[in-house]
Amino acid sequence: MDNANTITDMAKTQNTVYEIVSDLSGRQDHLEDRLSTIEEKLIGMGELLEGLPGVLSGILGRSSSGTNLLRPESASQIPHSKSGSTPLNKSLPLPTTPTNK
Repeated sequence: MDNANTITDMAKTQNTVYEIVSDLSGRQDHLEDRLSTIEEKLIGMGELLEGLPGVLSGILGRSSSGTNLLRPESASQIPHSKSGSTPLNKSLPLPTTPTNK
């Protein structure tokens, strides 16, 4: 009779451990997906930052009138498109990353 109780207790313990391991596995998969998304976004940001010197030199090179674009009063002299965006906004593409959900 004692052996029967022990086997039943072991089966219950095994089921409990299996549920815990399954839950942890699911959480790990979710964290891996989130980490991949963060990594993709960081790569996109790095690519944008690498292109920033070229964009800035292009904007400063277009300023042939000698205005200082770093002064607030000169901001009105930066050419705007019909949508109101500056050349900087048009030069920097937004990164596109697929969502893993």
